[in-house]
Amino acid sequence: AIVLSSGAVLHVDFRQRRRRQEQIHRFLLPSLREQESYSSLRVNPYKRVEFALTSTRHVSLYDQRYTRRPLLRWQHYCEDEYMPLMAFHRYRVTTAQLSSEACMILLDAPSKGILAFRY
Repeated sequence: AIVLSSGAVLHVDFRQRRRRQEQIHRFLLPSLREQESYSSLRVNPYKRVEFALTSTRHVSLYDQRYTRRPLLRWQHYCEDEYMPLMAFHRYRVTTAQLSSEACMILLDAPSKGILAFRY
């Protein structure tokens, strides 16, 4: 399971009954700016190695195998708000020339409504 605190993201292995230090892995994430903290985390149900993380300034998409840099990062411009991560949404884009699959991260921003970040 992936567990979130205000300053860290941990991967905890619950398969064994006894807790050992090697069962807890701290993801190496870029350092947060002053006055910035994490607010929510959601694993992509369509691609289990990806997870999205919201902070007081950004929405970031990470790959669990390499977390030193986000795959993508967007500024959400809602610094004063708690940003609950709502969902991942997968959809198909079809044109006359091609058909491809895309994904969106959806957030519920109290002052701005639903925010969508497409990738």
